[in-house]
Amino acid sequence: MSNAISLTLASNVIGYVGLDGDGLGGIEHSFDEHVRGTPGKVTLLRDARRGVYLVGGDGANRPRDGHHVVLTIDSVVQFIAERALQQAMTRYRATGGSVLVMDPNDGSILAMASAPTFDPNRFRAFSPTAWRNRNVQDLYEPGSTFKIVTAAAGLEERLVTPSQIIDCGHGSITIANITINEHDGKQYDLLSFEDVIVNSSNVGAARVGLALGQQRFYDWIRRFGFGSRVGLPLPGEQSGLLRRADKWTQVSPASISIGQEIAVTPLQITRAVAAVATGGTLIEPRIVKRVVDEEGHIVYEPPRAAPRRVMSEKTAAVLNEILKNVVTRGTGEKAAIAEHVVAGKTGTAQKAVRGGYSSDKYVGSFVGYVPADQPRLVILVVIDEPRGEYYGGTVAAPVFREVGEATVRYLGVPPSVPSR
Repeated sequence: MSNAISLTLASNVIGYVGLDGDGLGGIEHSFDEHVRGTPGKVTLLRDARRGVYLVGGDGANRPRDGHHVVLTIDSVVQFIAERALQQAMTRYRATGGSVLVMDPNDGSILAMASAPTFDPNRFRAFSPTAWRNRNVQDLYEPGSTFKIVTAAAGLEERLVTPSQIIDCGHGSITIANITINEHDGKQYDLLSFEDVIVNSSNVGAARVGLALGQQRFYDWIRRFGFGSRVGLPLPGEQSGLLRRADKWTQVSPASISIGQEIAVTPLQITRAVAAVATGGTLIEPRIVKRVVDEEGHIVYEPPRAAPRRVMSEKTAAVLNEILKNVVTRGTGEKAAIAEHVVAGKTGTAQKAVRGGYSSDKYVGSFVGYVPADQPRLVILVVIDEPRGEYYGGTVAAPVFREVGEATVRYLGVPPSVPSR
């Protein structure tokens, strides 16, 4: 890798220090007391020729180096993610973006890319915007990726089955004088619930949200961890924006079902989708393995939360099949990887502005996992304000494919496409 990339690799995660050595961002800030070391005393003598030499500094009073923080980040996967993200940023002249790669089996975060980025050795030469870790600090409306949560709740509550026919109203539904339309002028009439997700029908998802109702839908959203911080040891993590059910309007269940009226972090979406990949259990993400001293002895190991079941294995299996079809014949076709079965969901969200939604600013995203039936990776890609193309299936799904393809090859994951 080039020096330019190596200088900035994972800088939004690692952070930066001030002139006095104090950690000011990222892991440098969160683990400052561990990494800063201990001052001590040394004895210096000056000889007749005015030369200075060290004669003492051992023992209890000697200076000690700080401890080492061992991260779950894999430098190769981080490089893959950062390169793919930067190429997409350039191609679509986007204002920002993020890529998160997580092992759903134990929650280890293998890559956490954020753009724009910065050189931590010259951090003051960059805008404070570049210092941010968008994966935990930025909030966005998730758009249609949130339909995974809607689908999980609807299936678990037995309000829908995959083959159940949903009336998609020839492209629109009106609730309390508010009309929700299909994306791109689509005019679906009757679709199976599976095809509602595969084709990302807003009207079909809204009907499920309305059937769930305010309190029940809210409880499901909370069950997946939205509205609360994940709890990674990274400064500035946001809890998201989720109003209590008693603050919802008549339209809210429909709007939230398609990823509006709610704001999330990329990390929260990744954790929620990983629950599908694991067969229905919510695994807490982790980014720090341990802290060791200069002899390699463990001085601190973060506590691990036990996995928590959020849906039945049956519901997760049904969702898995639906999300595989999103990639094979739906909006996520550009996320397909040649030798592996991929499951995932696209998202395209208009950005909220004062008084409503912008007509020309979008967030395009894709979240998925691979291999779909024995997942090794959950990958989320978010592209903020792309220009020209803006659909998640166009701007984000190819980044998923690039990161996923290179990473499974690097990890030596055997092909998962069924042999014919």
